[in-house]
Amino acid sequence: MRVRTAILPAAMLCLLLALPTAAASFNNRTSSDAGSLGSDILAPAAGLIAACGATITLDWTATADTYATGHRVLRGTTPGGPYSQIAEITPRTTVTYDDTPALGIYYYVLDAYYLNWESAHSNEVLASTGTCAPPSVGGLVPSSGPKTGGTSVVISGSGFVGATAVDFGANPATGFVVDSDTQITATSPAGVSVVDVRVTTPWGASANTVADDYTYNPVTYYVRTDGSDANTGLANTAGGAWLTIQKAAATMTAGDTVLVQPGTYPETVTPSNAGTAAGPITYLADGGVVVIDGGNTRCKAFDVAGTGYLVVDGFEITNQPDCGGTDSAVDINNASNVTIRNNIIHDTGRDAIYFEGTSANGLVENNLIYNIDDDGSTPIGGGSHIFRNNTFAGTITGWALESGLGSNLFENNIFWTAAIQTTSLGTFNHNDYNGGVLTGTGNISADPLFVGGYRLSHIAAGQGSDSPAIDAGSDTATNLGLDTKTTRTDTITDTTTVDLGYHHAV
Repeated sequence: MRVRTAILPAAMLCLLLALPTAAASFNNRTSSDAGSLGSDILAPAAGLIAACGATITLDWTATADTYATGHRVLRGTTPGGPYSQIAEITPRTTVTYDDTPALGIYYYVLDAYYLNWESAHSNEVLASTGTCAPPSVGGLVPSSGPKTGGTSVVISGSGFVGATAVDFGANPATGFVVDSDTQITATSPAGVSVVDVRVTTPWGASANTVADDYTYNPVTYYVRTDGSDANTGLANTAGGAWLTIQKAAATMTAGDTVLVQPGTYPETVTPSNAGTAAGPITYLADGGVVVIDGGNTRCKAFDVAGTGYLVVDGFEITNQPDCGGTDSAVDINNASNVTIRNNIIHDTGRDAIYFEGTSANGLVENNLIYNIDDDGSTPIGGGSHIFRNNTFAGTITGWALESGLGSNLFENNIFWTAAIQTTSLGTFNHNDYNGGVLTGTGNISADPLFVGGYRLSHIAAGQGSDSPAIDAGSDTATNLGLDTKTTRTDTITDTTTVDLGYHHAV
């Protein structure tokens, strides 16, 4: 029997002799015969680091396997790949590479290679053509815009390349473009009040500073007796203003104001939304006489429930019937921080102003309340209400004040009508009460000498004597915001120590 001996071609013999003696084999992602030469794996490069900038510089420690030819540089735009090869670096001892990609964030790995075989990936590094540090917002142009959003805002600062989010407070921008490492153009979302604009990149989020404050401008709406609720409400014209205050009440959000023009509005106003401490919702009678008339059929003029941070300013409220229960002309239920200011409330069937439920921190300021078939006010709810410079007068069938909590404060008021149910419902300072001198500071019990629609008698205005309520208050009229109003028949404004009671518009 003849034995045959295999004779290898010279080229193959040389290749086998050149291979590492440890029967080396390689991860091979480019050849169908991967791993066919044994079990050893070509070691990857180690310690890959990146320096950011317009040119991204990569440095690393070479593969420990000296038979490797070199390293391949792979780049991707998402962590973990996919990657594309961008360079092949030889010899093995070359351990740095400069990359100049387009503006952006990139992820790099290295593969050592020998002939047609490659190592596993090195560690992955993140790099940017900008600054490899958390972003910083240095300014906004413009720094304010409408609450509806849609404003194009140029954000200046640093470290913006690779931004993954731009937020206006709790709301993401409706869109943004990274113009450079120092500028982003973003579109504001809808929002309210003042918010911080925050930029987020893979290196973190920008810290809040004054420079990143963005203000949502409040909206002023208009209501007129010749308007239409089909209008925008944004112009004080018949074709722009709304017809009803309720349309405004259903629309306004924090910071908004409705200017109600003179006339009579036969409706009950029920606010839908709450304001905020920085942006209350304001209902303002805008010049002349603005009457909310219940027509003896609508139980309430303002039905404020479950909201808060509202201001009702300057209305004449009348003809709300007695509907029983806790209904009142201005009914405040589970709604805190509600201000009732500069109103005249008269000839109603139930209370003029009622706080109930959890309602707290109400401010009842400079109101004239008279001819009420029940109580002037019931200041209960959560308490801590302030009643300042109000006049309770005429015929009040129930109590001037009914019930209340000891946390309430009453100052500079005139109670010249029905009795106060109990003086334990708060602290009384600088009040004139027909039932006697109240316990507290600066209280009196003397006829206020009303003249001409509950104004005070002034000798200087032509009356025969001065009211004891003149200059009897706790502070100056200027400090209390009443120096543009008057208690006199000649309309001279109150500019020194504040007079007690309601101050009329000039």
